[in-house]
Amino acid sequence: MSGQSDTAIEVRTLGEKDVPALIACIRRCYGESYPEPDFYEPSYIRSELRAERLVSVGALVGGRVVGHLGMRIPIPGDAVAETIAGVVDPDYRNAGLMSRMGGQMDAYYQELGIVALRHIATGAHDRTQRKIASSGGVATGVLLGHVPAGTDYRGIEHGFGDARIAAVVYFQAFGRLGALDVHLPRHCAAMVSDLYKQLGLERRLMPCSHASSVEADSYIRAWTGSVRHDTRRGISSLRFGSAAPATRQAIEFVEETLPQCQAVAYADVPIADRRAPQILDLLHDRGFCFGALLPGTAASEAVRMQRVSGAPIAPWATMTASPGGRALLEWISRDCERVK
Repeated sequence: MSGQSDTAIEVRTLGEKDVPALIACIRRCYGESYPEPDFYEPSYIRSELRAERLVSVGALVGGRVVGHLGMRIPIPGDAVAETIAGVVDPDYRNAGLMSRMGGQMDAYYQELGIVALRHIATGAHDRTQRKIASSGGVATGVLLGHVPAGTDYRGIEHGFGDARIAAVVYFQAFGRLGALDVHLPRHCAAMVSDLYKQLGLERRLMPCSHASSVEADSYIRAWTGSVRHDTRRGISSLRFGSAAPATRQAIEFVEETLPQCQAVAYADVPIADRRAPQILDLLHDRGFCFGALLPGTAASEAVRMQRVSGAPIAPWATMTASPGGRALLEWISRDCERVK
């Protein structure tokens, strides 16, 4: 640390007036390469804070933000949130700031009714992952091309070179999620069932129905889909069913959208819906492999499928912090090779 004592660092909730200092901290950690491009946009951060979709905790020395941990609530009122923008200024690392900011964030979980978190942690190093795993987080996926090549992890070396950088998905529950029936196709049912056992979640895997091709087509057509293309990160995000804000029929949507997708495409499919196996199989047939299990409520529990095309990846360089994470990385890498 750069000569400052630990007591000189204040940890508190950040407000709109702190946004310029937060962006300056992001730049000291990543230059212009931070994978969440919205965190360079003051108006976006302020609007998210006002709408309470983002809860932001910072570590400050005077008015300078030297660390940050955010919590994003993707579905308003849902009991599961996502951690975001967990960064520490290179001059203030190894001072326990992430633990202090996490402690401050704990108070918001009870206040907002949050009982579980999803973490998407870089695979360029395992520093953040170790903290998540030691706090009870379980690896539930690996996104092989989540971070653009050339992302500047200042002060941290990694082995990805010119390839896109993987991220490891963790789920951490500190309250009770209700029981659910979930619907999965055969190609990922056994692996997801094992993840549920590790998580200790009450989930009943319903047998995949043997629908005729006409019935299956009808199931898929009844779904809606939407897409967001992020050209800066090279990622397209597809959403289906209850996760989709738009109203385009899913089967036509998939066929029309895939040729327009970025190098990395994700597809979130809610698996509490009995139609999920049909759309998951359709995606698998179109070159998607399993990316991550995203546990949640009936509205938010999903499987994220992933497709990486036209961009180099380096699974062997991915750092994981648990044997379960390493096993998932190996399984997903093999599945990705099979569907190419």
